[in-house]
Amino acid sequence: MADRSQSSVFGKAGGGHDDPEAAKQKKMAIMMGVLFVVFGIILFMMFGRGKTSSPPPKEKTAAQATAPKDAWVSPDEYPATLRDPMAYDFPDDTPAVEPAPVEPGTPEPEVADTPPVPVRPELVVTIIMFSDNPEAEVNGQYVGVGKDVSGATVTRITIDRVEFEMNGERWTVKHQR
Repeated sequence: MADRSQSSVFGKAGGGHDDPEAAKQKKMAIMMGVLFVVFGIILFMMFGRGKTSSPPPKEKTAAQATAPKDAWVSPDEYPATLRDPMAYDFPDDTPAVEPAPVEPGTPEPEVADTPPVPVRPELVVTIIMFSDNPEAEVNGQYVGVGKDVSGATVTRITIDRVEFEMNGERWTVKHQR
C-alpha cells in the first residue's frame, strides 16, 4: 500500500487539509498577481494612451510667419514728469533757502558752547542665552548684565532683546534672527 504521509507544495498528497502556512502563501501569490495586473492597467490608462486626436494646426498669417518666435516689443518711455524712485534727491522745483540779509554793524550772535551729543554705538545682538544668568553675544563679544560693550552697559537681557544704558540714556536692541 502507498504511504500517504508524503506532502506536496499544495498540501498533503492524499487530499488532506492544507498546511495553514502554505495556504497563506498561496493567497499572497494570487493577490500579488491581481495587484500587478490592476497596477499595470492603471499605468497604461494614465500614460500609455498618448493623445488620440488633436486639432489640426492653425494657419499662420503672413505677419506671424515672418516675425521671429520670441519677438520683443519695447515698452513706452516713462513720462518726464515721474520721479525716479531710486534717486535720493529732491525735485528741482524745491525753493532754495536764502539767508536773511544782515545789516552792516550788527554784531554776530553768540553761539553757546554745547557739549557734543554722545552717539549711540552700533550694537548688534546675534545670540541670546536666556537662563537664571542670561548672556548675549553683542558685536561678537559675550556679555552679561552689568558688563560694558562698545561704551554701553548691559542693564537687562530678555528672551528676544537686550537693554543698554550709556550717558543716562536707555535703549533696547532686538535679537537679529
